[in-house]
Amino acid sequence: MQPDFSKYTLEELLDIEQNIDKDLYPERYEIVCKLIQVKASNSVEVDAIALEEKSSKIHRVLYVVGLFWFFAFYSIIKGEFSLKSYTATFADNPLGFFCGVGVYFSLGLYFYFMYKKQCNKLKEKE
Repeated sequence: MQPDFSKYTLEELLDIEQNIDKDLYPERYEIVCKLIQVKASNSVEVDAIALEEKSSKIHRVLYVVGLFWFFAFYSIIKGEFSLKSYTATFADNPLGFFCGVGVYFSLGLYFYFMYKKQCNKLKEKE
């Protein structure tokens, strides 16, 4: 029994094309290739896949934002900022401590605003 590839999306067909055993199923491979050509001519679906891939890459920036803010809050709770061999505690070196925490917060904010900017560009394209 052969699957009905006509109901598959372009993304699914591309995945099948990459993973199908061409020697074992040459007929299926040909059908999949023909359907990819037909569906690729439909630019709406191709654009939707491209936007989806781009948006998933943009959302990865949020992990970086969370990481910087985690380190900032952790440093405040711990009362100590450390980066490689440099360590500044709130009690001994408050200026170094607050500068270090400020750098973490600033980098987190910077990446957050870059993320928002990219999201707005993506929404404009839709």
